[in-house]
Amino acid sequence: MQKKWLIGIVFVISLVGCQKEVEKEHQLPPMVTLPVLQADLTDPVDKEIASEDLIGNFKYLDQNISNMTTEEATESFYKIEESSIKKQFYYVEVIAVDDHIQTELMKCFDPKKGAFDFAKYDGGSGMVIDEIYASGYKLVPYEGVVYPVTDYAKFKPYASFMSDEAQSYINLKSLESEAYTGTRSSLEISREELVDRILLAENHIRKYKDGRTYPRVLEMYKAYMYYYIPSSIIFEAKSNVNEEIAQYKAFIEAHPDTISAQIISDYLNTLEDNGYEENDVVKDYLKDFYSSIENYISKAEN
Repeated sequence: MQKKWLIGIVFVISLVGCQKEVEKEHQLPPMVTLPVLQADLTDPVDKEIASEDLIGNFKYLDQNISNMTTEEATESFYKIEESSIKKQFYYVEVIAVDDHIQTELMKCFDPKKGAFDFAKYDGGSGMVIDEIYASGYKLVPYEGVVYPVTDYAKFKPYASFMSDEAQSYINLKSLESEAYTGTRSSLEISREELVDRILLAENHIRKYKDGRTYPRVLEMYKAYMYYYIPSSIIFEAKSNVNEEIAQYKAFIEAHPDTISAQIISDYLNTLEDNGYEENDVVKDYLKDFYSSIENYISKAEN
């Protein structure tokens, strides 16, 4: 029987979400690409990938990055990131499908601190867990399963040696490593934090439209926009309609020259023109919303 496991590569869970007031009722439609990969674990991981020495890569950076050119340092990061994403599947096979390891990992996770107390861990494969962290990953719980995810904060000490684009990218990804934005059905950070990420992502895709990281950050931006203006909040929480509209208008006033403000403004106009009812016109607008985001970006670039 095939098993497909969600791997939180960019964002899924907030390690500190339990300490914050979180937004529920967010229902991201199927066409929205969450920065989460789905790995088919019926196919074995390539042996070459499994033997990749990520620990050695970090040691190499420690010893050599100060002598690298900006181009060399940037390319080294991208190569390590690519290897990290690939080898992540190997570590999923090791810990995510082992019921005993999973049970013991969940026992030593403190949701209030958003961290593991590995002194309490008694699930075996302890050396593998040490290796996971030393290789640039961290463990995060998502819907009852603990997954290894790339910890971009570990690239921060090297970022100043890299290109401006790579630095911006690492900054964005580190935010997700530290506090994952949400799942397909809920926002796990505050709206203020979400607004910050929207603006950072928009700035990145506008500034580096021909860059190597553009496609990934674009997908992040699309998901952020869906988290920010999901129709379910307007239509399912009637008592919050005025509050939601006020927040949207405040965003537009605070950031009038952004693509995001134009998207939100058009969204509000569509709702207003249709009496804030979820009629066919609004449904059609939302149906095309995901693909239309790129149209807004293209217009802004021309």
